[in-house]
Amino acid sequence: MKVIDALRFYARVENVGEAEVTGVLKLLGLESLEEKYFVQLSQGQKKRVSVARIFLRKKEIYLLDEPTSNLDPKVAKEIRELILGLSKDRIVLYSSHNLYEAREIGNEVIAISQGKLALFGKIDDIKTQKYIVGIKSPNAENVLSDRKREGGYYLLELSGPDEVPKVVAELVAKGVQIREVKEMQNPLEELFK
Repeated sequence: MKVIDALRFYARVENVGEAEVTGVLKLLGLESLEEKYFVQLSQGQKKRVSVARIFLRKKEIYLLDEPTSNLDPKVAKEIRELILGLSKDRIVLYSSHNLYEAREIGNEVIAISQGKLALFGKIDDIKTQKYIVGIKSPNAENVLSDRKREGGYYLLELSGPDEVPKVVAELVAKGVQIREVKEMQNPLEELFK
């Protein structure tokens, strides 16, 4: 089945018309794929078509199961932005094993561990015992030589995310070229320990 035929099929199931099919093709940048057969698509393209199917009809509640898995970073970012846009006036339930992503886009969290509700609440209320960031730099050896390293990052333990800009400014003032700053620990991970 071609992409366009698959979306038209789901449009009939959802009781919507050709305008909605055209809308999701444009929304998810699938116009160039509409005449391709589904089996010819990459995993990321297949995922985009699956996500497009969900948005054929406006709903009050959307349930998305790992919509960004197997997507390249650019497309995953586009899907996250789309979900954030939708969530302004609709309820979006989004399941993910990617805890960084869940924290990035979610306002509230429902955590299920071993089939039981482990947590339901505001995502911002979840705090770690330690806030650890990694600094990737080609020339920080002299300044951060006493710091533990992991995966090419110098690890710094801070009091919280608000302290990051100050630390970065101090390192830059000392001549450190910073390539990347990354949270090395996600508070949601502690729910499953």
